[in-house]
Amino acid sequence: MSAPELSLVPVSDAAVACAWVRQYYAFESLPFNATVEEGISRLLESSGFGWFFELTREGKAIGYCVLTRAFDHEIGGEYGFVTDFFLLEPYRRQGHGSRALELIEEFARSQGFRSLVLYVLEHNAGVRQFYTRHGFQEFADRRPMTKSLSVQNPATAS
Repeated sequence: MSAPELSLVPVSDAAVACAWVRQYYAFESLPFNATVEEGISRLLESSGFGWFFELTREGKAIGYCVLTRAFDHEIGGEYGFVTDFFLLEPYRRQGHGSRALELIEEFARSQGFRSLVLYVLEHNAGVRQFYTRHGFQEFADRRPMTKSLSVQNPATAS
């Protein structure tokens, strides 16, 4: 079976990007709020942060991916962080996700990234298996931890 024709198409329109993220968040029962919307807008301002791609098949958008830049001396430099990867349900389990990952990897290599990192929601065993089949590894000795930093606007800080 040949690989499905698929393309990564950069998105620059915040409304289009937000519509995709809303669909994904609704699917995963995640809250979409002003912070997420602001983050999407900031991402689209500069490829210095990363890229928002629509996944298209024969010109029709079937999903999206967000790839951001990160750095870690432990891996020797920059790596890509896949923050979102979502396919519409009718296009799953047909090879599109696998092909999209190949395209994302090719793009990441073209940017000089040394690896790709992503998070999978704990309850999503099927997706963890998908990523494992594509060479991603879980590390038993590491768990992601996050601390939100309140960012003050310098103009209003006292």
